[in-house]
Amino acid sequence: MQLLTGTSGYAYPQWRGSFYPADLPDDAMLATYAAKLPSVEINNTFYRMPKPAVLEKWRTQAGPGFVFVLKASQRISHKAKLKPPDAHDSMAYLWKMAASLGDQLGPVLIQTPPWLKKDVGLLREFLAATVAPGQRVAMELASSSWDDDEVDAALADAAVARCIADKADGTARAVRTAPWTYARLRRDDYGPDQLTGWLDRMVGLGGDAAFVFFKHEDTARGAEMALELAALGRAAGHVPPARP
Repeated sequence: MQLLTGTSGYAYPQWRGSFYPADLPDDAMLATYAAKLPSVEINNTFYRMPKPAVLEKWRTQAGPGFVFVLKASQRISHKAKLKPPDAHDSMAYLWKMAASLGDQLGPVLIQTPPWLKKDVGLLREFLAATVAPGQRVAMELASSSWDDDEVDAALADAAVARCIADKADGTARAVRTAPWTYARLRRDDYGPDQLTGWLDRMVGLGGDAAFVFFKHEDTARGAEMALELAALGRAAGHVPPARP
């Protein structure tokens, strides 16, 4: 299994002096991050659609083989609530813009709001209209009303991954609905035993790749945990794709 770890975002001045050199310029952060970790989850695309020029700049800075995950615009999940035509049109636009990343585009993450409740018909309609074969999508369905086998089947039929979101109460619906898996570990700290447990869980789910992202904090602890999990993965033979 290929293991791709990272954090939600990378451009954090607070990381200078720990994950980044103290005097690192802003425009050198991505290259430095990409030299240490294989992937990043870009969250600012939730607030504004990415522009091709920006994506091309990121691709150049990160270098070949680095993988970008884009969080889908709130227009799709929160404003249009997955409904046509707006959600479908916005998703098509996102795919068009994301093409600038070429083969360095990883999954697109769609995070629905807690108040969007289970509607399997709506979900199937949205996925059928917006996810083509070969396009990778992970869905973080925030409301627990989506946590059942019927929803898992709808995701699996579209080869869309259910995002495994670790919650403060320790609950997370961990199932594989795509050829790969995706997890967001949101706690402030994970010790060695907890990281090993998560590695075992992802390996146990099967699949050819696992994306695992930690949240950012005022400190660089999330990035440190991404490195620690990557090291555990390497020791067990689970490494990211080879980079040129």
